[in-house]
Amino acid sequence: MKTFIERRNSSINHEKLKLNKIVLFLGLIVLGAIIFSGAVSAAGLANTPQPKFHHDNQNTGQSQYQGPQTNHKKWKCITYGGVRSSPAIGKYGTIYIGTMGGKILAIRPTGKIIWKYTATVGLYSNSWFSSSPAIGKDGTIYIGSSAFNRKPGKKWSGLYAITPTGKLKWKYSTESNIFSSPAIGKDGTIYIGSDEGNIYAIKPTGKLKWKYTTGGSVNSSPAIGKDGTIYIGNAYYPYYPGVTGSLFAINPSGKLKWKYSTESNISTSPAIGKDGTIYIGSSNLYAIKPTGKLKWKSPIGVHSSPAIGKDGTIYIGSGDGKIYAIKPTGKLKWKYAIGEGPVESSPAIGKDGTIYIGSYDGKIYAIKPTGKLKWKSFAGGSIFSSPAIGKDGTLYVGNLIGGLYEGKLIGGLDAYQDLIALNPVPTNPVTPVPVNTVEAANIISMQDTGTPIVPLAIAVISILGGLAANRRK
Repeated sequence: MKTFIERRNSSINHEKLKLNKIVLFLGLIVLGAIIFSGAVSAAGLANTPQPKFHHDNQNTGQSQYQGPQTNHKKWKCITYGGVRSSPAIGKYGTIYIGTMGGKILAIRPTGKIIWKYTATVGLYSNSWFSSSPAIGKDGTIYIGSSAFNRKPGKKWSGLYAITPTGKLKWKYSTESNIFSSPAIGKDGTIYIGSDEGNIYAIKPTGKLKWKYTTGGSVNSSPAIGKDGTIYIGNAYYPYYPGVTGSLFAINPSGKLKWKYSTESNISTSPAIGKDGTIYIGSSNLYAIKPTGKLKWKSPIGVHSSPAIGKDGTIYIGSGDGKIYAIKPTGKLKWKYAIGEGPVESSPAIGKDGTIYIGSYDGKIYAIKPTGKLKWKSFAGGSIFSSPAIGKDGTLYVGNLIGGLYEGKLIGGLDAYQDLIALNPVPTNPVTPVPVNTVEAANIISMQDTGTPIVPLAIAVISILGGLAANRRK
């Protein structure tokens, strides 16, 4: 028969066991919640100075940083082929860009190439990148490719996912070329168009989520509304008889919300204003309400994608060699001639409202919000690329000389910066700037995409353990 003390000790031990189980259970719940929240926060578009074409998922072209006030050229990086692609900028200042020579490049802010990835093509195909990269929160670089495919039945074009170290993560092959640049939804879904007329939604794993067939070539790059609606344009080509250009609004589920037909092709990309108005260029500049109804149109032969200033002004390049500034009401604010030939470079807007844009005859222009010239510089080759502004105020823009049928393409990435940086980076940042992208990939963890998992989990479990210990006492 147990004594009173033995019964008391047995009861205490039983309570301790129950309490330990409770602590372990609560700890696992907390750890699971943290891991889940981290996984959720790891999806979506990266929070960097320029994570994609035209800066953000609304394609506003607005940078949070002030660009160069003078035309001082910092450096020129000669690339493997000309550059039609627009640069994206990673968290640590690494510039990612595609080339017409079939390379994806990672370039240091100093102008040195860190790594290059060559597109996987076959014996009967030549590949190139005129799509612009988009960066996911986990550092993955997404970009579309095109190819001259001389062997029927082969699919050399597609969407590439490249790790921050320059390794292939996966490739999703499409039926035709991709000139469209990707956008990344909040859940990590990658949206992109292709020349055979499809809009693709690809999971972060590289698997198809859905595709929507428009009936016309989709070279436009998607914009994503605050409610997740995907807006994208298509165009008529001879192999799509009876098709005219249209702006499509697609639900995140892949169902058509509405479409608005235009008088001509849409090869440019939409931009979304603060009030949800969608601006898209064709033979006219169109302002479309979120309901799909026309708000207004302006007779500008649009060749570039619109950018939207903080005050709602729409800036856009045209076929007559000018950049136009249009008020949100559709009225002309000003126009400025920037050389011979159509303006296909899409504008970028600095924090102070300066508009940066390239020209067909190889010049980069900085224009004040009043329409007056601030500065210009000769880059050396036609500019179809849209400029990007780095954290330190450096302006990056690609250019090319030659063409697909004019022999070897040459070109490069140009960087412009004032002699004194406008947005100086701290000399002792809290997180040290990595010397290369391999180190960057190692540093990228939950601290970049959400809450640090391990330290917080240990802290929470330790606190629970401490409470349990006090309870036992």
